[in-house]
Amino acid sequence: MDMYKKLNEDPKYKKLQDKYRALDFIDEESYKKIHTKHLVPLNIVIDSDLFELEIQKYHGDFTYWGIGREKNEGRIRHGLGLTDLNEPLPFDPPSNPITTPLDKWMYKYPDYPLFDADFSKINSYFKGLNSLEEYLKLFYNYHMRSCILWWNGGHGFVPHIDTDVPAPQIRLWGTNDPEHYVFNFWNGKEYVREENIERGRLYLCDTSIMHEAHSTAKNVYTFFFSLHPDSYDLVKEHIL
Repeated sequence: MDMYKKLNEDPKYKKLQDKYRALDFIDEESYKKIHTKHLVPLNIVIDSDLFELEIQKYHGDFTYWGIGREKNEGRIRHGLGLTDLNEPLPFDPPSNPITTPLDKWMYKYPDYPLFDADFSKINSYFKGLNSLEEYLKLFYNYHMRSCILWWNGGHGFVPHIDTDVPAPQIRLWGTNDPEHYVFNFWNGKEYVREENIERGRLYLCDTSIMHEAHSTAKNVYTFFFSLHPDSYDLVKEHIL
């Protein structure tokens, strides 16, 4: 039985299964209405020059993105959580849960299942980045697990899917350096790179489709934002 089959069916993960069913969801029809392509542009653009200056002071606070994998295996990646857990864990985990793939987290910690909705406390990093201020004000009440990813030459994500449909979150995505950010989606036969991405622009991202990404230069950042389903109408208003 593979990991996902166990998570969905094994009684060992009943807490996860019950908690997942209790989440708020966007139904399939509504999801498809706004996810008309892999990346749907919004009328929100982050000042990437300012962001690149500001984020440097937080470089020492980024943590390794992953769990149970040596750093020399696969694609290395680091992240900075912009939201914190709503409730503290009763133990001190060896990896930061917000920069841990949550499927891997729940597989290892079946008694403490975590979803994006468990990370909705806006933290000092988010508030301290003036480049994100206008965006944060707009969606302040809807944020769930949100991060900045930091990649350097070859760092990235292996092929994966983040979102099932009906969807328990809306994913927004953007980058400071689209020239050196290779973002590929599976078309049924091969991975195809997304083109014409604008620097700093936020996009509604369809992470229900298999995708992978990597950088080809240093200091390539990802804006990796998760929003509550209740943000649906507000997101719609900002689609170009």
